[in-house]
Amino acid sequence: METIYLFFTFCLFCFFALFCCIGMYKQNVGYFERHFAQNKKRDRLFFLKSKGMLLLGIGILFLFTRLYAITDVPRGFHVDEAGMAYDAFSLAHFGVDRYQYPFPVCFNSFFGAQSVLYAYCYAFLVKLLDCWDFNLFLVRLPAVIGGLLVLISAYQLGKRITQKTRFALIFAFVVVL
Repeated sequence: METIYLFFTFCLFCFFALFCCIGMYKQNVGYFERHFAQNKKRDRLFFLKSKGMLLLGIGILFLFTRLYAITDVPRGFHVDEAGMAYDAFSLAHFGVDRYQYPFPVCFNSFFGAQSVLYAYCYAFLVKLLDCWDFNLFLVRLPAVIGGLLVLISAYQLGKRITQKTRFALIFAFVVVL
């Protein structure tokens, strides 16, 4: 299983590298014609669209690497996932956690406390989809959504720090890895 996962990761990396090379080639074809063109605004729009396509490619790569075999790797429920799922399920349907505390601020676990934000996000998904069973995909989905928000934040942070879109894209790609 690990070799298949590594093979798919390698294929995705090669695809992304090829995508970047094709984009750079298309950007440099006709450089002098575009450079000396009268309409500079059109050139800027093409440049922004190519950066947007790269960001979209990074987002698709992120979603594929996170959603591929999300229910199989790791196998089964972890103890913390099961406890969190039960707390969120109870919150969504009955308004209490597993110890019958109504809408707690901190969840008690076996050996400490658990994240409230993750449980409430999962409870929102359970209530939104009207789910009455424990679905492993749905339990792990808030982590993917949170990771997507981290990716967008990393891109915006890289863009604000360096004032260059290229470094922001590199920063976002590093977050994907």
